[in-house]
Amino acid sequence: METMVPKLVAEDIPLLHSLLSDVFPGVQYTPALMVELRAHVKAVCQEMYLVYGEGDEMGTLWVDKVR
Repeated sequence: METMVPKLVAEDIPLLHSLLSDVFPGVQYTPALMVELRAHVKAVCQEMYLVYGEGDEMGTLWVDKVR
Protein backbone atom coordinates (compact mmCIF):
# COMPACT_ATOMS: atom_id res chain seq x y z
CA MET A 1 0.00 0.00 0.00
CA GLU A 2 2.75 2.47 0.89
CA THR A 3 4.34 2.09 -2.53
CA MET A 4 1.19 1.70 -4.64
CA VAL A 5 -1.29 4.29 -3.36
CA PRO A 6 0.89 7.37 -4.02
CA LYS A 7 1.21 6.33 -7.66
CA LEU A 8 -2.54 5.95 -8.24
CA VAL A 9 -5.08 8.53 -9.28
CA ALA A 10 -7.77 9.23 -6.67
CA GLU A 11 -10.45 7.24 -8.54
CA ASP A 12 -8.37 4.05 -8.43
CA ILE A 13 -7.74 3.96 -4.67
CA PRO A 14 -11.19 2.57 -3.74
CA LEU A 15 -10.73 -0.10 -6.42
CA LEU A 16 -7.39 -1.12 -4.89
CA HIS A 17 -8.97 -1.36 -1.44
CA SER A 18 -11.79 -3.47 -2.87
CA LEU A 19 -9.38 -5.81 -4.66
CA LEU A 20 -7.22 -6.24 -1.58
CA SER A 21 -10.22 -6.98 0.64
CA ASP A 22 -11.36 -9.64 -1.86
CA VAL A 23 -7.92 -11.24 -2.06
CA PHE A 24 -7.19 -10.96 1.67
CA PRO A 25 -10.57 -11.20 3.41
CA GLY A 26 -10.57 -10.32 7.09
CA VAL A 27 -7.08 -8.79 7.03
CA GLN A 28 -6.97 -5.32 8.54
CA TYR A 29 -4.48 -2.95 6.93
CA THR A 30 -2.28 -0.94 9.28
CA PRO A 31 -0.30 1.80 7.53
CA ALA A 32 3.40 2.07 8.25
CA LEU A 33 4.27 5.35 9.98
CA MET A 34 7.79 5.55 8.53
CA VAL A 35 8.94 7.87 11.30
CA GLU A 36 12.67 7.55 10.50
CA LEU A 37 12.16 8.15 6.78
CA ARG A 38 10.07 11.26 7.47
CA ALA A 39 12.74 12.57 9.86
CA HIS A 40 15.44 12.16 7.22
CA VAL A 41 13.29 13.78 4.51
CA LYS A 42 12.60 16.69 6.87
CA ALA A 43 16.32 17.11 7.59
CA VAL A 44 17.17 17.17 3.87
CA CYS A 45 14.40 19.69 3.25
CA GLN A 46 15.81 21.96 5.94
CA GLU A 47 19.31 21.70 4.44
CA MET A 48 18.06 22.51 0.95
CA TYR A 49 15.45 25.11 1.99
CA LEU A 50 12.55 23.01 0.68
CA VAL A 51 9.00 23.07 2.04
CA TYR A 52 8.26 20.07 4.26
CA GLY A 53 4.76 19.56 5.61
CA GLU A 54 2.70 17.20 7.73
CA GLY A 55 -1.03 17.13 8.37
CA ASP A 56 -2.66 20.26 6.95
CA GLU A 57 0.61 22.12 6.34
CA MET A 58 1.90 23.22 2.95
CA GLY A 59 4.14 20.54 1.43
CA THR A 60 2.24 17.57 2.85
CA LEU A 61 1.10 16.18 -0.49
CA TRP A 62 4.56 15.81 -2.00
CA VAL A 63 6.00 14.44 1.27
CA ASP A 64 3.29 11.74 1.23
CA LYS A 65 4.26 10.86 -2.35
CA VAL A 66 7.95 10.57 -1.40
CA ARG A 67 7.41 7.93 1.20
